[in-house]
Amino acid sequence: MDGGGAAAAQAAAASANGAGSAGAAATAQTASSPFMNFGGGSAGESNPPATFSPPPYGTVKTPGTGTSTGPNGTPSSAAAIAVQFAYKQLGKPYVFGADGPNSYDCSGLTMAAWAKAGVKLPHHAAYQYATIKHHVSRSELQPGDLVFFGSPIHHVGMYVHGNLMINAPEPGENVRFDKWTRSDFAGAARP
Repeated sequence: MDGGGAAAAQAAAASANGAGSAGAAATAQTASSPFMNFGGGSAGESNPPATFSPPPYGTVKTPGTGTSTGPNGTPSSAAAIAVQFAYKQLGKPYVFGADGPNSYDCSGLTMAAWAKAGVKLPHHAAYQYATIKHHVSRSELQPGDLVFFGSPIHHVGMYVHGNLMINAPEPGENVRFDKWTRSDFAGAARP
């Protein structure tokens, strides 16, 4: 949830199982884990990858958008940096208005992740959506893309693969994997 509409966002937020400690979220995946068979698909297509390595190719800037993509539209090294950063924040607590390094709110996490990759974003979910000019459809999502929720937009997460995003969900929760395929999906954008 973002600092720009916390009361409305809290009323609209859907709660999911927490990810536990950072170490447990990043390494231990047990049968009772919320990441196992997440979203009803087979375990292989739904589980988050245990590690994320940057792709072995260079960055190509898409003219006029600031968007970085690699060969054939695959995620760029900038997106890989942002995703790796987000993975390293798993298990850290949500704190309203925080942008790291020990805690985050939703837009603080995405802002910090993309800042690590050299892209400046505002600390507000709706402003991030408005600022990023390259909006993408669900079928075009690539790791590192930002997914936005609510009307008005009040939440943002980072798409990682399949039906999963990394996000800082709400007070009392930790940075974790959640489904991005929520009913209040508002759109997606590629920084």
